[in-house]
Amino acid sequence: MDAELKAYLDGMVEAITNNVGALFDRLDERIARLEQQLDRLEQRIEGVEQGLASLRVEMNERFISVEERLRTMELRIEHFETRVHDRLTSIDTLVTSIETTVQQIATRTTSLENQLVDLNVRVDNLADDNRQRLRVLTERVVSIERLVA
Repeated sequence: MDAELKAYLDGMVEAITNNVGALFDRLDERIARLEQQLDRLEQRIEGVEQGLASLRVEMNERFISVEERLRTMELRIEHFETRVHDRLTSIDTLVTSIETTVQQIATRTTSLENQLVDLNVRVDNLADDNRQRLRVLTERVVSIERLVA
């Protein structure tokens, strides 16, 4: 081999080696930047995961709170329904009692009306009898006065 060719090939090898070295350096820099970016992404993902975890805990607590409130409202409604039902039952009993009393009063009123009618008839009859007697008495007094006169 010729010295010139050898020098040319050695220069080429050295140039290729330098180029490959430069490429490796750039790849190393790029890999380092990518690793930094991955580290940042991992940190962001960890932050998001932590945020999700805390959000999950907060949502669970809120759901528990809402469930407790709903349970409390349900118990209040049941208690209210029980009171309303008891009062309605009491009112039904009172209405039945009032209906019975009104029927008794109506019966008594009808009886009183009948007795009043009977009493009015008797008073009318007595009035007629008294008028008749007074007429007869007046006629007798007139006839006695004639006899005496």
